[in-house]
Amino acid sequence: MNSNLNVSEYSPREVKKSVTGNGASSKEQVKYMVKSILSINHEPKYMDSSDALAIALCHYYSLQNKINKSYNKKYSWKDYVEKNPGRILK
Repeated sequence: MNSNLNVSEYSPREVKKSVTGNGASSKEQVKYMVKSILSINHEPKYMDSSDALAIALCHYYSLQNKINKSYNKKYSWKDYVEKNPGRILK
């Protein structure tokens, strides 16, 4: 907080759902998907390492969704007309 860093929190269910598509996935399923998504060929020594990577992936996906939503804003007809005057028949 003293350094003004952004902090994000994700529930275990959110993390599991973002990585595996199922919020009730087992740790083994999460580990398998993390290895698959990141093209990791070796077995992690600790289950916590795959959990940490899953949280990082969840955060990345969350940021991507926020960016995509800002690009896909709904515009009114008034906005369309103002941005595309040559497409309007009079």
